[in-house]
Amino acid sequence: MFMNDLFELIEYIQDEHNKNCKSWKQHPNYYYVNMKNKNVRDIFTDFNIFKSIYLYHDFLNDAAIDIQINLQIKEFNSVISSRVKAINSISYKMSNYYLKHEQGHVAINKCLNDCFGVRIILEKDMDYDKIVQIISEKYPNIKCINSTKQKYKAVHIYFGKGDNSKFQWELQVWNKKDENNNRDSHAKYKQGYTTWEHENKGGGEK
Repeated sequence: MFMNDLFELIEYIQDEHNKNCKSWKQHPNYYYVNMKNKNVRDIFTDFNIFKSIYLYHDFLNDAAIDIQINLQIKEFNSVISSRVKAINSISYKMSNYYLKHEQGHVAINKCLNDCFGVRIILEKDMDYDKIVQIISEKYPNIKCINSTKQKYKAVHIYFGKGDNSKFQWELQVWNKKDENNNRDSHAKYKQGYTTWEHENKGGGEK
C-alpha cells in the first residue's frame, strides 16, 4: 500500500511538472536557458539567466498553490509535504556553488534541481536501494538516486530528465525511522544558510 502511495505521488508530480513547464514556456517572462550547457558561474555574468531564475520562482509560487491543495485533498497513507524553495535559499545555493564547487563550473540543473520539492515519509520502512531499483525500472524517464550521506538517509527523485530547458523538481523519500536524523541534517544545512544571509545583510558582528 505504501508503494502505491509513492507511485501515485510520482505520477501526480510528473503530470504537474510537465503541465507547468509547458505553461512557463508560454509565459511572457520565459527566457530559454540550457540548464546542462550553462554553468552556475554564467548566472552571475548573464543578467538574463539571473532574471529568469527569479521570474520562474514567482511563477512557481503561483502554480504551487493548486498543487499543494491537491496533495492535501488526496488520500495518502503516508505523510506528504511540499514547498517552493525560498528565494533567499536559492540565492545562497547559487553563491555556495559559485564559491565552493569548482568555482561555479557546475551545470545549472545540478544546482537548481529542487526549486519545487515534495517529501514523502513512508510509514513502512523499506531498503533505499530497493526503492531506487523499483522506481528506476517502473519510471525510466525520471532520475532516482540513493542520496544517503552520513546520518542523512533518503532517496531523491528528480523530474525533468531529458529536457535541459526545464527546471527540475525534487521528491524526497524518507523512511519513518530516519525522520529525526534527516531533520537534524536539514537544520545543520540551514544554519549555514542563516549565517550567509546574516552576513550578506550586514547583520552586525559575529
